[in-house]
Amino acid sequence: MDDLQITMLIPLLQNIPESITETRKRLPAFKAQKDFLNILSSNQVVIVVGETGSGKMTQLPQYILESFKDSSEQGHEPSIIITQPR
Repeated sequence: MDDLQITMLIPLLQNIPESITETRKRLPAFKAQKDFLNILSSNQVVIVVGETGSGKMTQLPQYILESFKDSSEQGHEPSIIITQPR
């Protein structure tokens, strides 16, 4: 993701409608957000296992992007890779 793409995403992250924010807060992933980001900051790879509908596929990548946006480490770009066993 280049600087332009990141710059374009930041306003989107800042203008999330309240109804979506409230829905996100009800997901189990929301309760684990701080722990997840702490674990992620200490590890190059994190494997997440959770129930269907817990927010692991939709919310955790957003938490990574949001934390990158707020981070002082703007010199490196996160790689967010999601796989699903089938």
